[in-house]
Amino acid sequence: MKRIMGLVAMVGILGAGFVMPAKVRAEGVGGLVTPVTLENLDAGAYAQWVDGAEEPIVAAAEGKDEGHRPQWILWTTKGNPGHSGFSFGASSAPGPRHLRIGFKAEVAVGSILLRAAGRVSVLKPDAVYPGNLADESQWISADRIKDGQVSRAEGGRDNYILWTLPSVIKTRAIRFTHDAQVTEKDYAGNVQGAYVLAERIANIATQAMAVTGSNELNAKKLNNEQTDPSWEQWSNINYKTGERPTVVSEANPEWVMLVWNAPVKLRGVGTCFAGFAQAEAQAYEGPADVHPREAAESAWKTIARFSGLKNHYPTALGADWLDFGKEVTTRALRLRITRGLANGGHPHTQSLPKEGKRVWIGELLALMLLGESDSLKTAVLPAAGAAEKPPIAVKFTLPEAGWVTLVIEDATGKRVRNLIAETYFEKGENTAWWDGSDDLGRDPSAASHGLYYIPTQLVTPGNYKVRGLWRKQVDVKYEFGVYSAGTTPWETGDHSGGWLSNHTPPSAVLYVPRIPAGKEAGAETRQGMLIGSYVSEGTAGLAWTDLEGKKWRGQGWVGGTWTGAPYLARDDGPKAQPDIYAYVAAAWTASTEKKKAREEGEIRLTALTAGEDRPIAKYTFIPTFAEAGDASWATQIGGIAARDGIVAISMTGHNKIILVDVAGKKVIGETEVQSPRGLAFDSKSRLLAISGTRIVRFAPLASGAKLESPDKLIELEAPTGLALDAQGNIYISDRGQSHQVKVFDPDGKALRAIGNP
Repeated sequence: MKRIMGLVAMVGILGAGFVMPAKVRAEGVGGLVTPVTLENLDAGAYAQWVDGAEEPIVAAAEGKDEGHRPQWILWTTKGNPGHSGFSFGASSAPGPRHLRIGFKAEVAVGSILLRAAGRVSVLKPDAVYPGNLADESQWISADRIKDGQVSRAEGGRDNYILWTLPSVIKTRAIRFTHDAQVTEKDYAGNVQGAYVLAERIANIATQAMAVTGSNELNAKKLNNEQTDPSWEQWSNINYKTGERPTVVSEANPEWVMLVWNAPVKLRGVGTCFAGFAQAEAQAYEGPADVHPREAAESAWKTIARFSGLKNHYPTALGADWLDFGKEVTTRALRLRITRGLANGGHPHTQSLPKEGKRVWIGELLALMLLGESDSLKTAVLPAAGAAEKPPIAVKFTLPEAGWVTLVIEDATGKRVRNLIAETYFEKGENTAWWDGSDDLGRDPSAASHGLYYIPTQLVTPGNYKVRGLWRKQVDVKYEFGVYSAGTTPWETGDHSGGWLSNHTPPSAVLYVPRIPAGKEAGAETRQGMLIGSYVSEGTAGLAWTDLEGKKWRGQGWVGGTWTGAPYLARDDGPKAQPDIYAYVAAAWTASTEKKKAREEGEIRLTALTAGEDRPIAKYTFIPTFAEAGDASWATQIGGIAARDGIVAISMTGHNKIILVDVAGKKVIGETEVQSPRGLAFDSKSRLLAISGTRIVRFAPLASGAKLESPDKLIELEAPTGLALDAQGNIYISDRGQSHQVKVFDPDGKALRAIGNP
């Protein structure tokens, strides 16, 4: 069962208005609405659906793992929801997954404010309760406004989105849905919070321009439907430093404003994660040819005053609804903030108000109340000047539909106007419109004050020409190299996707006849390969694959920070440690101090088991250096081999082979060997090693601490890697002019070569 963490909701039964929490007091606004009671939540209907099956979400013991209780998800009369989100429908397959919350008695639902990776629907009144999560015919979907259109596009876990149903529905269940795409890293849905309202309301704030009295560069954060990074929502001053000299008050207020292209009808506003305690809502009644930001104070009329707001932290979706008590028609709405929050409260927020000098808003919603017969389309506002056309027609013909950029130049070739850029037009005859003005007088300091104004200035009479660029749809093709043997070519939450390191190519391959399929005692085993890379900053430094190379598991670092698995070995001896199926050796810096990072090295030897990785030994040394002065950690080791609980590691630049006792977790011996690289133990416990251009074989370990009596077996041009098969035949990768794998019998007699030289 997956852990369930916070989804917020308040359900109100509302006549002419909408839910307003009792903690918010309003002057001149009629009654509050009673939210749904805790007793009305039906824990027995709490369930998730994924991969074709529904499973109940069983409530945990009281006070523990609150995510497994519906009240962690919905606002009720007895408290706020939880402090973090709940992920549902975890699976290794993409596609839809659902979460259901049920009620013992019907609840009227008209709209839902949702912070979730998904969308929302409600159970039809005539459907059998609690509803089949997979049967779309039993559910009524809500819509949202996105990019000036009615849409059902999902939101993300950090979006504030107001979803509106086609009518007020008396329902007994709410369904949250996430349709996971194959490209997603984690296919689970996630709900951070939801607030359910009994009236049909649309949020038209996203169709307005946000303007603020302070910190206008961040004004767009007010209505972007985003939570924005922690503590970096719009605020009047920096949350770390604080630069406002006076406390926010009636005499020294702060204000935020939403401005539309034309008058709109509003019933109220909603605030998410509000960082103020008191404000008044004001409607603009000034002249149409004056920007509300520049209007006199007399142009503003106070609609209602609100007090008692709280920040709601750490609730994942804290929202307050400021009801005007009536519908107001205006071109601009101003929220005049007259008191901040007091210091104190939760440890994470206790100093953020800066003794009342700092105020903030996570998201500002402008609420349009829809009638029962009103389509959500009625809340989609026309774009500025959509019905107007400038007087000069610029005609052009496209051989195919595509994207067009047009500029206008005078007779000398000087550009006077960037007319359109990257604008879509259909195939054939098309027209762009020009008003005869230039754009040479644009304000170069617009970014500093947030008002992007280009004064109208007509060009002088004369001859002008239009130049343009046209392109067809750009088709993006994600082309991969040979590293595409994961279940998907990109990284996934279960680490079966993607391939190896994003920094280095594979440098070690090891066949393992019995790899535990899980990290628990008695887990089933499967045969496969381990493929390792030297260093990784992303994806997998070590991959587990089947014998066809298809990846089924990945791990970023092995043995410590940065290192992958550049050297791999397994122990076939009769005295091998039974719970270890492979060993990984890697070299990296042993120092955390930058100035010493190139001076102190360590060999990290790690055992792979069915459970967690097991550190065996860390051997410190002074690294050797390449010609460029780089410590070149990849070349500090040349090979690894294991037999009967002893691991041999060659250190090429130090001209020695070290022996490690696995059970004792310590280095037990060092043997001087000229330029050692590839290593392998044979069935008689003799260690074969590459030394310079020779392949030598040592006598079986007598004391277990020192290699003795090496015999020269083979001489090659540039031998590097070494492996043995079940018959004891020797496989050597020979570089230089050969670049072949050369095969010899146990006595060193040449048998064949693999590959062309």
